[in-house]
Amino acid sequence: GYEAMTSAPSSGFVDLFSGHSRQYAQARPQYPDLLYSKIFDYTGESYKRTGLALDIGCGSGQATVALLSRFDHVIGLDPSPQQLSAALFPDTTTTETTKLGKLEYKCAKAEDTKLDAGIADMITVATAVHWFDLPAFWTEAHRLLRPGGYLILWTNSETYMPTPEMQKVRDDFDRKVDPYWYPLTQHVKSKYTRLDVPKDRFINHIYSVFSVPRVMRLREYGAFLRSWSAVRKYAEENPDMPDVVGVLEEGMMKAMNKTATTTQSSSSSSSSSTTTTTGNKNDDINDDRYTFTLQWEITLYMAQKA
Repeated sequence: GYEAMTSAPSSGFVDLFSGHSRQYAQARPQYPDLLYSKIFDYTGESYKRTGLALDIGCGSGQATVALLSRFDHVIGLDPSPQQLSAALFPDTTTTETTKLGKLEYKCAKAEDTKLDAGIADMITVATAVHWFDLPAFWTEAHRLLRPGGYLILWTNSETYMPTPEMQKVRDDFDRKVDPYWYPLTQHVKSKYTRLDVPKDRFINHIYSVFSVPRVMRLREYGAFLRSWSAVRKYAEENPDMPDVVGVLEEGMMKAMNKTATTTQSSSSSSSSSTTTTTGNKNDDINDDRYTFTLQWEITLYMAQKA
């Protein structure tokens, strides 16, 4: 039984994504298998199929659904009814669905879930803990976990382009957008090194930063960037400026065309000059030749309830 529950929580949370929840759900990439391998290497074999997992700050459920193959029951919690209205569910047309646990979505604040104490075997927070009232959340997470239960936090950190020319375009984009990040996102910038998880309530801390290769079409990468809170704030405060993601997309196409032309020129024995084609966003953004492999960095923090 898959169900979405949307009883509204009390106000007071940082709500930056409800206004574009559908776009957010479509644009945010799935987390890589390596992430879950690291998590379940840490927890051990006992988490093949057992217990209850809470995915707090679940947004549209990218991580929530991924936990279903490991737990009998998974609850995704988010304070935004709009986000939950776009939440993901497994493909019910596949036979694999019968092997999955029960999935629920509930509308609740991370710091005050209204759930019973000691019910959770694991709490996950995917690219969201930096938005929480951290002292209050540590207290709530400790209350919700059973003794020895796991607190698993991670975030997307950086993306690294495959060529210097493409990286320069991304760096130029960052210089424009960085001033528009909300202060709470500094935890992402510092790669969760300043979270101050209380050592008296959580033990066996493991911290790692790792990268995985990810193949992306340029249009997918642009959609991901447009889901950022800083990009939306930049657009709101600079209505007369060019679309900052559109500028990046055009720059990336030019950089990719330059790389392709240089490669063709160097492999050719002809002495004639080669003309570089510059990308035209309106004509070319949906062209699958604008596909590249970047390095996607993830920060992961794991601990157990003392």
